[in-house]
Amino acid sequence: VVDFITPETETSIHYFWGMVRQFKPEDKELTARIREGQGKIFSEDLEMLERQQNNLLANPDRKLKILSIDAGGVMSRRVIDRLLAAETGV
Repeated sequence: VVDFITPETETSIHYFWGMVRQFKPEDKELTARIREGQGKIFSEDLEMLERQQNNLLANPDRKLKILSIDAGGVMSRRVIDRLLAAETGV
C-alpha cells in the first residue's frame, strides 16, 4: 500500500493512493473488495487532512505540535523553512 500527497495550491493537495498484491491477482471480486476497503480508509484520511487544513487556516499563528512519529515530516518542513528563509533573506 502506498499513499502520497503533493501540493496543488496554497490550500489544496492531490492525494494519491494505490496497492499491489501477489496473491490471487486474477480474482476480480477480491480486487473489488480490497479497492473498496482501501478507498474507505483513505477517505477517512482525506477527511482528517481537510479538517487539519481548516484548522491551519483558522489559526495561522498557532505553532504545530511535533510528535516523534512525525519526524520525517518535521525534517521536511525544517528544510523548506530554511530554503524559504534563504530565498527571502529572512
